[in-house]
Amino acid sequence: MSDRDSRTRLAWMLLALLAALSLVLGALILNGSRSDWGPVDHPRFSTMERSGWNWESNDPLLACVWLVGTMQIALYLCLLGLGLAGKKGSGPLRVALLLGGLLHAGIFSWMVLAHVHPVAPSLWSFPPPTVVMVFFLWILPPIYFVILYVVSFDRWILTEEAHRDFLRLVRSRGGKGRG
Repeated sequence: MSDRDSRTRLAWMLLALLAALSLVLGALILNGSRSDWGPVDHPRFSTMERSGWNWESNDPLLACVWLVGTMQIALYLCLLGLGLAGKKGSGPLRVALLLGGLLHAGIFSWMVLAHVHPVAPSLWSFPPPTVVMVFFLWILPPIYFVILYVVSFDRWILTEEAHRDFLRLVRSRGGKGRG
């Protein structure tokens, strides 16, 4: 597949993801307001109030939240993949990028699922979804993608060919435009 074909395919995928994301967000907005969002007394602490709304009775909304999040993850993966489109020898990088996306989507799904089912530990009085977000979602995917960036910078971002083209451009300008 040529460089142009893969970029075109990714561009159409980005457009489709943006359209789908817009439709889901539009459906969420048009869903209307709920009357049970007001504060109610906390069951354990009498001096606290909590929202009357809960995830357990709103499975369709939770599914839409999950869908929006996974589409956003897919969107940034497509944008990162656009930099790999058509590059020779980028197969392992594509696999690593896809694995990072699956890691991110898996942890995000775990966090969303932890709202309904106790599939995560409660730690230092943090509720399970917060534990997943703080100790997994904010740590593992960013570290993974930073390591991937550092390890593959010369093959992904600044290839030898791009570096030669840059040096050729600098030489052709002959020092013009220096401030």
